[in-house]
Amino acid sequence: MVQPHTEDNLNQLERIVELFILTVGEQVHIHRDQDDMDGLQEKLVAFARELPTNGAAYNKDFYHESLPAMITLIKGSNTDKPSESTSEDDTEQNNDGDNISEQS
Repeated sequence: MVQPHTEDNLNQLERIVELFILTVGEQVHIHRDQDDMDGLQEKLVAFARELPTNGAAYNKDFYHESLPAMITLIKGSNTDKPSESTSEDDTEQNNDGDNISEQS
């Protein structure tokens, strides 16, 4: 089911995109410091493989639950240095709002 293009939906999309960008940026710094860019590549490839292939799957549940959880998994376990991000708090904030529209 295609989600409506509402202000709440677009705000949720903006929040989740910001969370993704911050998480990836944080991981770039961590993996660069650990000289492990291959590890980051593996995490991002695994993330991409989990993205739905069916456009209808980009629905409220995806944007409010699945995608925030997938972004959190990008962090995974870093061998030497724990993550300092507050993505769990960001994820909770991202659970506000309504459905996000299908992006195509």
